[in-house]
Amino acid sequence: YQQNVASLGYQYGVDRALTLGVGTRYTRDRTPRYDEPTPGTFVENRSTRRDLDFTAAWQPGGLSTVSARVSASRQRHTQATAADFSGVTGSLRWEYRPTGKLT
Repeated sequence: YQQNVASLGYQYGVDRALTLGVGTRYTRDRTPRYDEPTPGTFVENRSTRRDLDFTAAWQPGGLSTVSARVSASRQRHTQATAADFSGVTGSLRWEYRPTGKLT
Protein backbone atom coordinates (compact mmCIF):
# COMPACT_ATOMS: atom_id res chain seq x y z
CA TYR A 1 0.00 0.00 0.00
CA GLN A 2 1.31 3.44 -0.94
CA GLN A 3 -0.33 6.78 -0.16
CA ASN A 4 0.60 10.36 -1.04
CA VAL A 5 -1.14 13.39 0.48
CA ALA A 6 -0.84 17.07 -0.41
CA SER A 7 -2.62 19.81 1.50
CA LEU A 8 -2.82 23.57 1.54
CA GLY A 9 -4.74 25.71 3.98
CA TYR A 10 -5.13 28.93 5.89
CA GLN A 11 -5.78 29.43 9.59
CA TYR A 12 -6.90 32.62 11.31
CA GLY A 13 -6.82 33.28 15.04
CA VAL A 14 -10.14 34.94 15.79
CA ASP A 15 -9.09 35.54 19.37
CA ARG A 16 -6.57 34.03 21.75
CA ALA A 17 -8.62 30.88 22.33
CA LEU A 18 -10.24 30.30 18.89
CA THR A 19 -8.63 29.49 15.53
CA LEU A 20 -10.62 28.90 12.33
CA GLY A 21 -9.28 27.44 9.12
CA VAL A 22 -10.06 26.38 5.58
CA GLY A 23 -8.00 24.12 3.38
CA THR A 24 -7.90 21.53 0.66
CA ARG A 25 -6.40 18.03 0.61
CA TYR A 26 -5.60 15.73 -2.30
CA THR A 27 -4.85 12.07 -1.60
CA ARG A 28 -3.69 9.43 -4.07
CA ASP A 29 -3.13 5.81 -3.11
CA ARG A 30 -2.25 2.51 -4.68
CA THR A 31 -2.81 -1.05 -3.51
CA PRO A 32 -0.74 -3.25 -5.88
CA ARG A 33 -2.19 -6.57 -4.74
CA TYR A 34 -5.84 -5.60 -4.37
CA ASP A 35 -7.19 -8.80 -5.96
CA GLU A 36 -5.81 -12.12 -7.23
CA PRO A 37 -8.19 -13.34 -9.98
CA THR A 38 -5.88 -16.25 -10.83
CA PRO A 39 -2.97 -17.63 -8.80
CA GLY A 40 0.07 -15.41 -9.23
CA THR A 41 -1.80 -12.71 -11.17
CA PHE A 42 -2.65 -9.55 -9.26
CA VAL A 43 -4.91 -6.58 -9.99
CA GLU A 44 -4.09 -3.22 -8.43
CA ASN A 45 -6.54 -0.66 -7.11
CA ARG A 46 -5.85 3.05 -7.34
CA SER A 47 -7.87 5.75 -5.68
CA THR A 48 -7.98 9.52 -5.49
CA ARG A 49 -9.64 11.64 -2.84
CA ARG A 50 -10.35 15.36 -2.69
CA ASP A 51 -11.39 17.16 0.49
CA LEU A 52 -12.39 20.72 1.24
CA ASP A 53 -11.76 21.15 4.97
CA PHE A 54 -13.23 23.60 7.46
CA THR A 55 -11.48 23.51 10.83
CA ALA A 56 -11.80 25.03 14.26
CA ALA A 57 -9.62 24.79 17.36
CA TRP A 58 -10.74 26.12 20.72
CA GLN A 59 -8.69 26.34 23.93
CA PRO A 60 -11.18 26.92 26.75
CA GLY A 61 -8.35 26.84 29.30
CA GLY A 62 -4.67 26.09 29.52
CA LEU A 63 -5.20 22.34 29.90
CA SER A 64 -7.64 21.45 27.10
CA THR A 65 -7.94 21.87 23.35
CA VAL A 66 -11.04 20.96 21.33
CA SER A 67 -10.50 20.55 17.57
CA ALA A 68 -13.11 19.92 14.89
CA ARG A 69 -13.02 19.34 11.14
CA VAL A 70 -15.88 19.13 8.65
CA SER A 71 -14.99 18.19 5.08
CA ALA A 72 -16.75 17.93 1.74
CA SER A 73 -15.15 14.74 0.39
CA ARG A 74 -15.06 12.82 -2.87
CA GLN A 75 -13.21 9.50 -3.28
CA ARG A 76 -12.98 7.35 -6.41
CA HIS A 77 -11.45 3.87 -6.95
CA THR A 78 -10.40 2.06 -10.13
CA GLN A 79 -11.36 -1.46 -8.92
CA ALA A 80 -13.16 -1.15 -5.59
CA THR A 81 -15.94 1.02 -7.03
CA ALA A 82 -18.33 0.00 -4.25
CA ALA A 83 -16.12 2.08 -1.92
CA ASP A 84 -16.55 5.27 -4.01
CA PHE A 85 -17.84 8.07 -1.82
CA SER A 86 -19.12 11.63 -2.10
CA GLY A 87 -20.37 13.37 1.00
CA VAL A 88 -19.49 14.97 4.30
CA THR A 89 -16.83 13.61 6.65
CA GLY A 90 -15.32 15.04 9.79
CA SER A 91 -13.65 14.60 13.11
CA LEU A 92 -13.91 15.87 16.66
CA ARG A 93 -11.00 15.70 19.11
CA TRP A 94 -10.48 16.66 22.72
CA GLU A 95 -6.90 16.84 24.03
CA TYR A 96 -6.17 17.20 27.73
CA ARG A 97 -2.67 18.16 28.98
CA PRO A 98 -2.45 18.18 32.75
CA THR A 99 1.31 18.82 32.54
CA GLY A 100 3.88 19.62 29.87
CA LYS A 101 4.97 15.97 29.74
CA LEU A 102 1.60 14.25 30.06
CA THR A 103 -1.17 14.26 27.41
